[in-house]
Amino acid sequence: MGRSRRLHLGSRRFLYIWADGVYFKPRMAEEKQCVLVIVGADEYGRKELLAMTDGFRESTQSWREVLLDLKRRGLKQDPKLATGDGALGFWTALREVFATTQEQRCWVHKTMNVLNAMPKSMQAKAKGHLHDIWQAETKAKASAAFDFFVATYGVKWDKAVAKLVKDRDALLTFYDYPAEHWKHIRTSNPIESPGLRPFWAELIHWINSKTPITLRHRPAPHQTHQGLPQS
Repeated sequence: MGRSRRLHLGSRRFLYIWADGVYFKPRMAEEKQCVLVIVGADEYGRKELLAMTDGFRESTQSWREVLLDLKRRGLKQDPKLATGDGALGFWTALREVFATTQEQRCWVHKTMNVLNAMPKSMQAKAKGHLHDIWQAETKAKASAAFDFFVATYGVKWDKAVAKLVKDRDALLTFYDYPAEHWKHIRTSNPIESPGLRPFWAELIHWINSKTPITLRHRPAPHQTHQGLPQS
């Protein structure tokens, strides 16, 4: 596989990026090597596959090389927001290369991680309460639902709740952005989603879809400004 996409990025501003390490074949997982993927959305809502290269999912150095290559190819302004799984080595590299970019942890990955630490008999109920957090209409209501989850499950299933609590701020970052964008930026889909393995077809379909992310919007209920959050 090629080292990365060769697209020159100098004339475009990418506001959102999504990152994940994807195992296309079972043998890749055994060897711990995967394909590092970054997708971006520019200021007009146009989506682009920015990087796709072999590497190690939890390796900061692998992700550092990818991000530095983006900068070399012209991505000089830090993206507003990056979304991905908390287990990625991506985050340490992001803070080094694009220091002002805000972080959003993927709710799909987080939900799976939390539920996997709980007995199967409790997972359906807990999943509903997790959905109450990220589906809340405002950040305040999401915080209240978060507190409810911690109080409900924290004593008996403390390890599961700890997985949630450690990323609390980064799980709720998306609420600081326009409400119309929330469904796009709170998960790293379509790079990864539950049971997704026709990855390539869906990724390409999403990138090439004719419907961009709409950047003209009504403010979320808690927002008083127009447009995207300012630097």
